[in-house]
Amino acid sequence: MENEAIKHLYLPRRYTASSNLKLSTLGHLQTLDFLSSEYCDLNDVAGLTNLLKLQIRLSLPLENLEEILKSVGSTLNHTRSLLVYNGYYSVRSTSYEEQGNQIVSSCRGTYKLKLDGPAAELPKKLHNYPNLSKLELCSCSLKDDQMGILEKLPNLTTLLLISEVFEENTKILVFSKGGFPSLHFLSVFPMDKITEWRVEEGAMPSLWRLRIGFCSGLTTLPDGLTYLLISRN
Repeated sequence: MENEAIKHLYLPRRYTASSNLKLSTLGHLQTLDFLSSEYCDLNDVAGLTNLLKLQIRLSLPLENLEEILKSVGSTLNHTRSLLVYNGYYSVRSTSYEEQGNQIVSSCRGTYKLKLDGPAAELPKKLHNYPNLSKLELCSCSLKDDQMGILEKLPNLTTLLLISEVFEENTKILVFSKGGFPSLHFLSVFPMDKITEWRVEEGAMPSLWRLRIGFCSGLTTLPDGLTYLLISRN
């Protein structure tokens, strides 16, 4: 099979290469896992006009990212699934976090988004992503005020909160009245630093599936959540 006919390319999350991988000729590519900022040129994405699923590993800062995103923005905006993996868990880097947000901000048409690694803040206009229905957050160490952005996502039906989603000193989760209006499935797993969870009346009115695991700091379900689950039965 010629390279041009490849539709799905799955690279390891971590790999090395003697030179940059050439991706620009893979015009039929629909799936690309993982594009490494160290061994790939993000400019090549401009030619991947059929790309639907993209996973990016930020292993080195990207130079001139703003200009690159202007070039590849049309392709990114048509992706349906995006994962941005910040490979530097051990060192908090504002530049990595900002670059991750810049990439996400260029993928406003995505249906599924996963952020893996330190982020601190979410894109402020995330609520304007018209198709975003599934969101997975893993080890992001978000500021606790970012819950306000999550709650306002109008079409979000699935939310997975994995490991240290919020800053280490965050002990309380608050789901406000009217928040998560379309959410059907919520998974909290594992978040053992959380000791209290408050669900206000009117939050998650469409919820019908809940998964909680390895949250050793929680001793009881919030009253609002208990009432919500009982009312579904």
